Amino acid sequence: MSHLVRLLTLAACAALGPAGATRLSAQQVQQPVSAQSDSRLRVFLDCDYCDFDFMRTEITFVDHVRNRQDSQVHILVTDQTTGGGGREFTLHFIGQRDLASLSDTLRYVSPPAASEDSRRRGLARVIKLGLVRYAARRSDSDRLEITYKVPAKSDARPTGPSKDRWNFWVFRTSASGYGSGEKTSNFVSLNGSFSATRTTEAWKMRLALNGNYGQSRFIFGDGERFNSYSHS
Repeated sequence: MSHLVRLLTLAACAALGPAGATRLSAQQVQQPVSAQSDSRLRVFLDCDYCDFDFMRTEITFVDHVRNRQDSQVHILVTDQTTGGGGREFTLHFIGQRDLASLSDTLRYVSPPAASEDSRRRGLARVIKLGLVRYAARRSDSDRLEITYKVPAKSDARPTGPSKDRWNFWVFRTSASGYGSGEKTSNFVSLNGSFSATRTTEAWKMRLALNGNYGQSRFIFGDGERFNSYSHS
């Protein structure tokens, strides 16, 4: 059977001449390229702001298609200005064909002073993150590697408790006073408090001191005086 197909092909080339043989040869060469592209994720980027040439050079693990109908992932990007003068991008990842059950939404906010290059690089980074879950389902997913950038020591959060120069002691103090008077009577009241609390994993202690002082004086009609004192 294969010999018969080969003979028919040669006969067709002979009938069409050199130009026909060239067209048949070109079709045979293009088949491996099509088969190779089918193994990669086909993506259609729908974005008025994006630099498409830059995105193609930055996002190289997918095939960027020109028609939405040919894609497996449709990325719709919208943007708006934030209250502080920055820019917020909303990225809708819409799965199509064999990935129609997958959809996602990510956001990227660029600061007000960000340059155009900084914005497009930040946007490309978020697009890569959103495409990982789709590319992981492809046959060439074993070519993907995920890396994590370890933050600098100055940016990292402390792993242990910081040293407390007060040795976990918390002190509180308060004071208040009140007084009133007229020709035949007067009244004075003073109050004060102090507390110290220390809480650790082993112990919880609280020391407190409270004090008050009160004084009242009265003068009766016959000139007799009466004084009253209280304190604790």
